[in-house]
Amino acid sequence: MRLFRAKRRRQRNRKRDADEGAVGTARVGRFFAIALLIGATAAGLPLAAYIGYQQVLSSGYFAPKNLELEGNLRLSREAIVALAGLEEQSLNLFDLDEEAIEEALEAQPWIESASVETSLPDTVRIRVVERELLGVVNADQLYLVDTNGQVIEPLSSGEVRGPIISGTDLLAGAAGHEAILEGFAIAELYQSIGLQRWAPLSEVNYDAVIGYTLFAGQTEVRIGADRFDERLRRLWQVYVVLEENGTSAEYVLLDNDTELDRVALKVWPKIVAAPPPQVEGVVQAKQ
Repeated sequence: MRLFRAKRRRQRNRKRDADEGAVGTARVGRFFAIALLIGATAAGLPLAAYIGYQQVLSSGYFAPKNLELEGNLRLSREAIVALAGLEEQSLNLFDLDEEAIEEALEAQPWIESASVETSLPDTVRIRVVERELLGVVNADQLYLVDTNGQVIEPLSSGEVRGPIISGTDLLAGAAGHEAILEGFAIAELYQSIGLQRWAPLSEVNYDAVIGYTLFAGQTEVRIGADRFDERLRRLWQVYVVLEENGTSAEYVLLDNDTELDRVALKVWPKIVAAPPPQVEGVVQAKQ
């Protein structure tokens, strides 16, 4: 009897151990299954998000469709778009480099400064400050200059309006810029005083040694390096005297630094109209 009970006890123990082993195996299986599911989900979410992100970008939703442009008076809208590189169809706001666009715009000779901003989902704001044309200078070739006395670009074509400022040192940094601005100021003063009445001003030449020389009509006028208003009003008096005498001057020197009343000039010789000489033996035909 005792042997039988011991045998049955050993059988129950083996069954319990088998059941516990099966339960343990099941638990381990469920653990790995859950871990595998979590891993698959974690790996799938970034991939799905990336695919969705690419689809949104390529959908055109963030394409720069709305351009707000300010400050372009000389340059057309199409020119600004081309300079900024916004004509490419596949662009979106996330691809735009605002600083690079600003640099590209400011490389255009007529643009002094540019600022670029973007606003989601599709807006680009560009503000440019264009250079203001002052006139034309001649320094080895003709250049357009702005109101700061700085060169914009070479004059390619078109009629030159107003007097030209010329000289050899006009492109030499700040001193050249000052000479350009002063030259145009002299030209404006010449016109405001009314000297155009006698001789239209075509050129103002600058020389670092002798100062400024005006070329007006057929007359060369030297006015030195300062006190331009006084010297030009003195030129008015010279023009009046020349007009009263029915003549004009080849040159007028008003560049005396100590005595502005001292004027040196050379008058063009008068050409007197005379009848053609009579030649003996030649009979003039009757009208």
